[in-house]
Amino acid sequence: MDANMPGKDGLTAAREIRALDRPDAAAVPILAMTASIFQEDRDRAAACGMSGFLPKPFDVVQLYQLPRDSLGKAARTRETQK
Repeated sequence: MDANMPGKDGLTAAREIRALDRPDAAAVPILAMTASIFQEDRDRAAACGMSGFLPKPFDVVQLYQLPRDSLGKAARTRETQK
């Protein structure tokens, strides 16, 4: 999700998704994609509930690895919630 989308930015959207009253809201991977590369941007994304951070321009290997890692974390979260 682009952290700087027009209308509703990705940080707001992530907070709203995490607040949903559904069992998968806490575990669904939400990945931040942004041209901002500062640590405070990473920290803000994490604080809003994003499960990963991909700075632009991104490395293709990182583009494929981050979703894989996030899906693994989501699966472990679902298992611990049972």
